[in-house]
Amino acid sequence: MIYRGILAASKDPGVRRFARHHLETELEHLTLMEQLLPQSSRTALLALVADDGLAHRCAPGTLWGQMLSTRQSTR
Repeated sequence: MIYRGILAASKDPGVRRFARHHLETELEHLTLMEQLLPQSSRTALLALVADDGLAHRCAPGTLWGQMLSTRQSTR
């Protein structure tokens, strides 16, 4: 989940607020889909989404954090 990477990489309060909100929404959607779909209908790639490994999220998280900071500062 890229939002965990953003939270790990960014210290900007606005970016962190954005990431926390979107992470909560993403987790709600994941829970809903798990309730709707039987195990046999779920993708095998779901383990990658749910994986809590930090390495595959930090680089994208840093880039997203920088992009969001820049975008917010121009408003």
